[in-house]
Amino acid sequence: KFRNRLMKTLLVGGCSFTTPNEYIDERGVKMQSWPEYVAGKLDLNLVNLAWVGAGNSYIADSIQNYIIANNPDPNNTIVLVMWSGTTRKDVRVSNSFFQAISDYPFKTTLDGTNYLMAGDMELCLTSKVEWKEIFKQTYSRQTVQELADESLNNFIKLRTFLEVNKYTYRFVSYVDYWKNNRQISGLYDINLPFHTSNPNLLRHLGNNWINVSLYDYAKERKLLGDDDFHPTTEGHISYAQDVIIPNIKNIV
Repeated sequence: KFRNRLMKTLLVGGCSFTTPNEYIDERGVKMQSWPEYVAGKLDLNLVNLAWVGAGNSYIADSIQNYIIANNPDPNNTIVLVMWSGTTRKDVRVSNSFFQAISDYPFKTTLDGTNYLMAGDMELCLTSKVEWKEIFKQTYSRQTVQELADESLNNFIKLRTFLEVNKYTYRFVSYVDYWKNNRQISGLYDINLPFHTSNPNLLRHLGNNWINVSLYDYAKERKLLGDDDFHPTTEGHISYAQDVIIPNIKNIV
């Protein structure tokens, strides 16, 4: 077990690739996600704000709002963000609307703000479920260029906030959507360098990035689950051991 020298808290944001895992496998063993393994290995208190179906607007907001509301000490807090899908939308809604769609699966309340998450653009636009109409209206008003720019601006917004407030942080994307071509990464994710309308945004992403995505790491090692997309517990643990911990062990 690593002996923590300085950091006490691990603050994490992301989507289903990062959420606390409460599933029990066929052996009766609780599945584990990479943040849980990292926090345990490095003896850190874990604050995990990730949510299933979350997009990058929610992820940026959740980290920023948590810090504003709770004021964790930047001297002993490390922030790890696994950015999500480049075509995912998140919207803020009123309490009455939030309560009216009680059966909607991708929603949460954080620090008094209600969020609905689209999940993925392709699934959203092809779904006939009534509540998906919320996002179909939004998607009809944007091209993939606006969606790409939106993700990049969220990355830059959170980077700026963390640096201004002197937090130690690392970013990583859940799939590798950094290729400069038209192909889709993962399932539905557009590649940002190819689709952004403003390539200058790419110059403002900073250097605190981990360059190996969880999806691509697990896929290469045949550690994806039954849906052929989300990693298994073995995938999460192996990724934490091989990628995350080596990239942060010198700053904790």
